[in-house]
Amino acid sequence: MTPIERRATLILAAILVLRMTALFMVLPVLAPWALSLAGQPGLAVGLAVGGYGLTQALLQIPFGWLSDRIGRKPVMLGGLAVFAVGSLVAARAGDINTLLIARLLQGGGAIAAASTALLSDLTRESVRTTAMAIIGASIGGAFLLALILGPALLSFTAVPGLFDIAAVCAVLAMALVVLLPPAPAVRAHAHGASASVMRAELLQLDGGVFALHAMLASLFVGLPLMLQQDWGWAPAIHWKLYLPVMLASLLPVFPLIRYLEKRGRVAAAMPVAVMTLTVSCVLLGERWLWLPFSLWLFFCAFNLLEASLPSLVSRAAPATARGRAMGVFSSAQFFGAFCGAALGGLVLEYAGPTVVILSAACWGCLWLGLLAVRIMGANPLSTVRDEPAVQTAGGDPQRSQSKECE
Repeated sequence: MTPIERRATLILAAILVLRMTALFMVLPVLAPWALSLAGQPGLAVGLAVGGYGLTQALLQIPFGWLSDRIGRKPVMLGGLAVFAVGSLVAARAGDINTLLIARLLQGGGAIAAASTALLSDLTRESVRTTAMAIIGASIGGAFLLALILGPALLSFTAVPGLFDIAAVCAVLAMALVVLLPPAPAVRAHAHGASASVMRAELLQLDGGVFALHAMLASLFVGLPLMLQQDWGWAPAIHWKLYLPVMLASLLPVFPLIRYLEKRGRVAAAMPVAVMTLTVSCVLLGERWLWLPFSLWLFFCAFNLLEASLPSLVSRAAPATARGRAMGVFSSAQFFGAFCGAALGGLVLEYAGPTVVILSAACWGCLWLGLLAVRIMGANPLSTVRDEPAVQTAGGDPQRSQSKECE
């Protein structure tokens, strides 16, 4: 990596770590608090957990498109400001309706597409996978840290205090955006750019990330309530389960990602990872003896897929439409979180939290079906066509290898 590429990668990693921590710190403790505001289990509890995913899903595509037009950094600054406002509103919510509005506002900080596209702009093809792996590993670590930190901080503050901390994280991330190196201009083709983000291989990856985050959201609608209601664990001590499980999940995942990346076998490992996710959700519905092992399996597979999918999208997307491609991908990701949480809330209304966890396995079955269609058909990743060279911040021309739909 050149110094500019290294600087861009590390700063973007720090920005996304702050945002990921702010967004997911409340996830393992939000359902019990939302239940106390709503007064009864139901759809409102699920929407409080996953409502941010709806506005994220709606705005990722237009924000990705806008970043192709006015630049990545203005879009990132605006999105982080909206997220900070939503966090402050959530911290002061006295009823479930205000909390739902605040969660929708938080989702307005839809910067994932612009951030990933900026990283692609600032790195050459030869080092982009490494840069994406650094970003993915940082996000994965931040995600695990957030899930541990949220319950642990309840010993010092209430859930509203976590939202105030999230607002501070957003402001710090805005300061880091200013320090990013300027991105090179990327000229769009006169025609064909819109259709290029609807390729089969990109749509398959979009469907995968939808299912992945639907499973995650369903899990965290049911799991905190199961621990609280069935086991008698207060939310403030849930970290005693999350901490050892999630730290242990890091041990095999990072070496496995490096192994698969070096041999180009990431896509081939996806069916096994999805099957592991699905089986772990079924086992999570069993008694306590299975819970730590099942949760460890879930996060091993989740971390592998969460780090790998954006890199696959970046390599498959054309450079001149990368913002739009990442916008579609990020929209699918957050819409999956919304749908998973909403369905989990409906299941919670008519069944217990254990059934909510079991319902998460349905999303894994759908993903396996999507992968089966791909495996049984022709592999769209086997044919590529060169695109025009794009000047990067490192000063070297690069060529993005991707396939055009004929």
